[in-house]
Amino acid sequence: MRILLVHPHLNFYGGSERLTGILVGELARKGHEVTVVTHSRSPEWFPDAGEARYVDLRPRTDRHTGIEHLDYFMGAAESIADAVRIAEPDVALTTIQEPAYLLAVKLAVPTMGTAMYIHFPIEEELTRENVPLFLRNFRFPGLYEIFYGVPEVVMVNSRYTAAALYDMFDVRPDVVYPTIAWPFYTYVPDLERSRENVVLSVGRFVPQKRFDVLIELFRRRIKPLVPDAKLVIVGTYDERNAWYMDRVKSLADSVEDVELYDAVLPDAKLVQLYQEAKVYVHMRIGEHFGMAPLEAMAQGAIAVVSRSSGLVEVINDGEEALTADTDEEYAAAILRVLRMGNDELSKMRQKARMKAWIFNPDRFANEVLANLEVARVKARRRSPLFERLHH
Repeated sequence: MRILLVHPHLNFYGGSERLTGILVGELARKGHEVTVVTHSRSPEWFPDAGEARYVDLRPRTDRHTGIEHLDYFMGAAESIADAVRIAEPDVALTTIQEPAYLLAVKLAVPTMGTAMYIHFPIEEELTRENVPLFLRNFRFPGLYEIFYGVPEVVMVNSRYTAAALYDMFDVRPDVVYPTIAWPFYTYVPDLERSRENVVLSVGRFVPQKRFDVLIELFRRRIKPLVPDAKLVIVGTYDERNAWYMDRVKSLADSVEDVELYDAVLPDAKLVQLYQEAKVYVHMRIGEHFGMAPLEAMAQGAIAVVSRSSGLVEVINDGEEALTADTDEEYAAAILRVLRMGNDELSKMRQKARMKAWIFNPDRFANEVLANLEVARVKARRRSPLFERLHH
């Protein structure tokens, strides 16, 4: 199958970008031809010599309407049309909640099947001040909700997200749980080995991840009761929230035994940190799913996650991971893991790694491919509508 995949910004180090990279690699390994349309990409996750061909999203330069959203969309539509001519795809997929790109596909080829993978139906990090930054990264805040009816198939990462999409926009999606990269499976941890009292958290430097709250909780509730405890935070820069990274760094410097990485780490280094950690903490309330906790589970760190997250749909609380709602519940869960005996920890690690294995790239790619086939069939039934739009 020839697949046109659109994600406007692959230079951010977030979940949608990471998942896109894993999917592109897995589709290519299965023999499919993937053309990726994007404005920018990181060399670590999307190298020039990788599995995909790339077509650049570019702004419209010939004339301007005076309406910034429209100018960027027209540039995107022209880029999509170029990509369609180059790749001659069988189906189109966007791996972020931007159905405007699929409208552009329909304008180019009305009969083409289209699908979308949604991490959450609205952009939670959008503010009045950063709207221009979203536009410069070919995102269309305030418009994408209008076009959720365009794709034949909509996939989401959890029932949590599916409920939000239905409540907000009356769209019924298919749940396709995400995956983590193969190295987190192929590196085999020693699940019997005793670990030091290391608490780990990984994510972008955005307020929703609550690293600042975790540092304060570590200082106030963990360190006084477990004096040899150590907190490790791995964060990646997000230009929309540069102020927050500075805040977390300042707090980390002020608390004893807090170590902070502010760079994109290779998988081998992340694996090492997961294998050294006794407990992994993911404090975002309302996490749509949570890929980093799965990475931790695969490497034997006991995860503590929000009870309102998508991940709790697929784990058994107290067996493969622990859940919490309030900050005090997070502190109690962290302390519980730090005080566990090695036999109990080993049993929990075994169950966690077995559960994490379910969410491997092969399973994820196969489910996405099945949905792309459905999109192709549905498109043939809907094509007269888009053909009228085209003409």
